[in-house]
Amino acid sequence: MIDRRIISVTLLAGFAVLAASCGSSHAKSTTTTLIPQSTSTTGSTSTTSSTTSSTSATGGQGTRCLASALGALEYGSEGGAGTLLVTVQLTNRSTATCTLEGYPGAQLFTASDSAMATNVVRGSDPPVVAGNSYTTMAPALVTMAPGTSAYVNIIYSGVPTGNEGTCAASSLLGITPPGDTGSLTISAALSACDGGTLVVSPVFAATGANTATTAPQAG
Repeated sequence: MIDRRIISVTLLAGFAVLAASCGSSHAKSTTTTLIPQSTSTTGSTSTTSSTTSSTSATGGQGTRCLASALGALEYGSEGGAGTLLVTVQLTNRSTATCTLEGYPGAQLFTASDSAMATNVVRGSDPPVVAGNSYTTMAPALVTMAPGTSAYVNIIYSGVPTGNEGTCAASSLLGITPPGDTGSLTISAALSACDGGTLVVSPVFAATGANTATTAPQAG
């Protein structure tokens, strides 16, 4: 005779194993994804803030000069036969060496800080002013120790073209260093015709193979 108590115990044990197995197969797995926070360095300039932190510049000589570390002024200007030249001086006001390389951005503004029509042209070939390479030199790395300066030449025409009657004069000029989003604003009365066309040079040093002639320094 079969002992029913043994069968009952065996069946109960089997149900327990099955229940444990089913519970294990439905267990939830949890994955946690960590999203790193982005951090930006904000540096104030005369008009806008730079939201790009310093990064290594080409050649590894210091970090890129941001607008927040620079001062700007109109170094000099000259003109003749409707073609005018202005030189902007950029000075490293920080306590660390930094570098600039390439073409800056530029924007004309009214006295009330409203943007005017501006068309930036990088370099010019042949030169806008025959016989002078104010804007045609190749971009080169400029290393700026604290207190030293670099320059940018800007050429524009004061002669109206097409349907232009007179060319409105700016009151301010915004300069954005190469590779930056912040800018510096200086006082500059530029009556740029041809839709506000400005031919800009790359940033250049006062001396060296890639230097250029600057406009006469303002007295």
